[in-house]
Amino acid sequence: MVIMDGWQFQCTITSCLPIANITVSNILNCQVSCLENSQCKAASFRQSTSNCQLFSNDVNQNTTLVGTAGTVTMVVIDGTRTPSASSPPTSSSSPSASTSSPSASTSTSSVSVCNSTYSSSLTFSTGSQPFSAAVIDVNSDSKPDIIAANSGADTVSVFLNKGNGTFSPQTTYSTGTGSQPLSVAVADVNSDSNPDIVTANYATSTVSVLLNNGNGTFSSKTTFTAGSHTYAVAIADVNSDSKPDIITANYGADTVSILLNNGNGTFLPQTTFTTDSSPSAVQIVDVNSDSKPDIITANYDGNTVSVLLNKGNGTFSSQTTYSTATAPDSVAVADVNSDSKPDIVTANHDANTVSVFLNKDNGTFSSQTTYATGTKPYSVALFDVNCDSKADIIAANKDSDTVSILLNKGNGTFSPQITYTTDTGPAFVAVIDRLKETYIKVSISLFVLIGLIYYVVAAPTANEPLQIVTARADTSRSFSVDKHVDKVLSFWTDDKLKAARPVMPNRKLNAQSATKLQPIANGPLGFVDGTIGSLQKAAVEAGIVSGIDQNDPSSRKVFSGTGRHTYTVGKIFWNITADTYGMCSGTIVTAGHCCYDYDAKKWRINQNFIFIPGYNNGAQPYGKWAARAMTAYSSWAVNKNFNYDVCFVNLYTNSKGQHIQALQGSEGLGYNYPRNALTYSFGYPYNLQQGQVMQYCSGKAAASKYGNGFNGQTIPCDMTGGCSGGPWFQSFDTTVGVGTITSLNSFTINSIANYMNGPYFDSSIWSLYQQCATK
Repeated sequence: MVIMDGWQFQCTITSCLPIANITVSNILNCQVSCLENSQCKAASFRQSTSNCQLFSNDVNQNTTLVGTAGTVTMVVIDGTRTPSASSPPTSSSSPSASTSSPSASTSTSSVSVCNSTYSSSLTFSTGSQPFSAAVIDVNSDSKPDIIAANSGADTVSVFLNKGNGTFSPQTTYSTGTGSQPLSVAVADVNSDSNPDIVTANYATSTVSVLLNNGNGTFSSKTTFTAGSHTYAVAIADVNSDSKPDIITANYGADTVSILLNNGNGTFLPQTTFTTDSSPSAVQIVDVNSDSKPDIITANYDGNTVSVLLNKGNGTFSSQTTYSTATAPDSVAVADVNSDSKPDIVTANHDANTVSVFLNKDNGTFSSQTTYATGTKPYSVALFDVNCDSKADIIAANKDSDTVSILLNKGNGTFSPQITYTTDTGPAFVAVIDRLKETYIKVSISLFVLIGLIYYVVAAPTANEPLQIVTARADTSRSFSVDKHVDKVLSFWTDDKLKAARPVMPNRKLNAQSATKLQPIANGPLGFVDGTIGSLQKAAVEAGIVSGIDQNDPSSRKVFSGTGRHTYTVGKIFWNITADTYGMCSGTIVTAGHCCYDYDAKKWRINQNFIFIPGYNNGAQPYGKWAARAMTAYSSWAVNKNFNYDVCFVNLYTNSKGQHIQALQGSEGLGYNYPRNALTYSFGYPYNLQQGQVMQYCSGKAAASKYGNGFNGQTIPCDMTGGCSGGPWFQSFDTTVGVGTITSLNSFTINSIANYMNGPYFDSSIWSLYQQCATK
């Protein structure tokens, strides 16, 4: 079925009248009712009334649709009611993209998905920031259950299957304080016939093992050391003793770890084997037909896959690498050309492709063949979706909010992608069979899984009330706004600008004891788009030079390009005394400590506070702009809570009455974005040319180790004082310098050098922005 969320048929002819009106508990039962009725060609389900309408005439597919909140309309795809395993894919017309975005396709036909349904109506809560999932029966009732790894909550969630297409509320189990589990695998590791849970914990470089009590509940975790920044986990018997062992991909160590099973749910210390740079996914499959499972990793920064052949005793040969497209972040292994040899497929995050490597039968592979996907494919799976006994490719495209399906032609080549719209930011895809139907499950930032949306739900920080406080410029002594602005701008001479110093140099703090961090995300992902100003438009027409090193290390580099952010990222100045001056970095948002001096209990807005976008060694190509208002949370101004070290600044217009946004444009602002994403940080650190030039760092944002209730994140970055308030961009296009701001430079920790910490932008930051927009 093709799903059209939020649409209802507008029936104006007799043949469009429903053949049945029934009451069902959820959309899944409405779909099943239609598929079981031989006359039903389409159905609409209204959540508020549980009313399911069944329609019999094909005219429904061409009937006008109207937007109706809480309603989902479904159209049966030809061949989905009575599939034939031997028949080829069936082409069929699909509703136009203007009325059915989920059926929008990059090819001329829609997928005939055998016995398939796609649903987005059932919602359950997981822990914060679910990152991956496994599906297996954990309570011995022959119904597959869901286990999700919640990277932001340091837990796994277990949802028991009720057998009617719904699941029980989650039961959560700790994986360890500050552990940040990114991957989960499930298998019986203590030989009691009950599947146990194993997680890969990125922040603590460990695996957690939770033994099954036999009834779908689990014991407290036992932790075992793995390699640095443990990113992915798999379970398989690698030394032929009939005991499943643990294999991890260690992103920070460029290794895989093997933890051999003692047979009682405990494991020997790790043995490591070298991979290429930054392994982010691992699969365990026998690729050379010797009945011993081999290791395959996708190496994000190496742009390769590594194959390590099993020697049969739990040790592995040195890696053989094969080049992929840019930034492979997921790998799947299955026979795609019907020769009974498992082939390799990777999702290439930065290339917007998947790579296919055909097996040569001896554990070696052909060079890649690539196929286009949506934007930023984050995960890939292989499954026969059209019942022709050939493994098709399914990719989750995080930035285009789609799933791509590439149908297998049977000879190891694939048809062009067909895309289906998901919710925002799909990051994980796999496939299972349930209720005798096939379900594509997609885990995203809001965690869509088996057609069910799981929303991020978390508690506020330590019972601390959030109160928005605003400071405004005092123009009373200038007698007019224009005179006030002129006075502020004329205060700043070139000498004063160059004499400015960071007032909180690098904000070096000590890590606190490992207390339970309180998540502050409290809603689904969202964003406000950036805009392009008239000056930016002229620059784009002249040609953008990004100035970003595509092989950029985490250490800072001087920025020398002309991307969009050169118009919106800049320096902030204010005077402290008559002859001392402070500086920070910023965009539409800066650090709270750049606006409010906590120690002096004083706002800086009436200290000749200005913003200079694109500042470069004294040059002010886009002028100086005076502050009109500042908006922050009392959590920073009163309590110095670094979770809320955030401030939005309103600026006066220039002398021509033009707003800065109209000229310079603005950056996108995102909230509740997924953690562990590639992030770019910009700012003006003082220790290089005294903060006169813009610099940047890049790296994946991981959980901060500061503790003390701080729920922020950290990136590898050695920028120093002066960069405070500079933006962190996700989804950053290095070719034109455009991204979405999801955090900012706040502080570093004494004991963890060369890492920058920033607050996690959640829904509370969005509320702060909205309040600022009314000033």
